[in-house]
Amino acid sequence: MTINWPRIISFLAISIVLPAAVPAVHFSDSLLGAIYTVTSIVFSIGMSMVYGVDLGRLKNRDYYVSTKRMLLRVRDTSMFLFFMDSVFFIFAMFFDAPIFVRILSVGFSFSFTLSFVFLNTISLLYFVLNFKYLQNINYEIDERLNRDL
Repeated sequence: MTINWPRIISFLAISIVLPAAVPAVHFSDSLLGAIYTVTSIVFSIGMSMVYGVDLGRLKNRDYYVSTKRMLLRVRDTSMFLFFMDSVFFIFAMFFDAPIFVRILSVGFSFSFTLSFVFLNTISLLYFVLNFKYLQNINYEIDERLNRDL
């Protein structure tokens, strides 16, 4: 798998650290379900765009290999990120009350619900930005093919 680990780790870190700085907010189960549903739909559209890129038309082997590598990285990172969204959603549904955590002498409140909302917001932004990226790849492939004619 060609997951972009630095990106995933930074997304998870933001989703875990930022909610500790935000006051506890309650989200209804139906709102959490709606957020997850939107993320699921956007993820599904993104995956269909990844699989819709036709690399078989490319004649240049180096370009084929580099484009395939980029597509696989987008695919694998998106799939892992959506998996983490799903895990956070499950935890948010079962552990809706904030948990007080003390590390050394510093205490803070941790909320799975807020972490879920933050991670899903970041994921949606990532998936939407990938739409533009994938569309640009398709345009670039078309331009290369037209140039080679």
